Amino acid sequence: MVWTTQRRTRSSRLMEIDNEKLFHLILTAKYLDVKGILNVSCKKVALMAKGKSPEELKVIYGIPTDKEDEDAAKVARLSETSKVQSKTFRMNHSF
Repeated sequence: MVWTTQRRTRSSRLMEIDNEKLFHLILTAKYLDVKGILNVSCKKVALMAKGKSPEELKVIYGIPTDKEDEDAAKVARLSETSKVQSKTFRMNHSF
């Protein structure tokens, strides 16, 4: 029983890392098929999400809001439009 308590303490200390490192750890553990680390790290992510609203989860996990998605799409459309206009201008004014 003492060993299990020590293991839990070690696992919780291991997971005292920022979100970016945690997500890289999950990817690495999955790639290398290290089930113990994968289980502990995924459990931490699940506990972080427990009881949170969708808005809070977007902040915690760095998910863009709907407004940010719309803004990014608008910028992409404007960029594409300007590229087409620039290409058309060069074609019409080539020497």
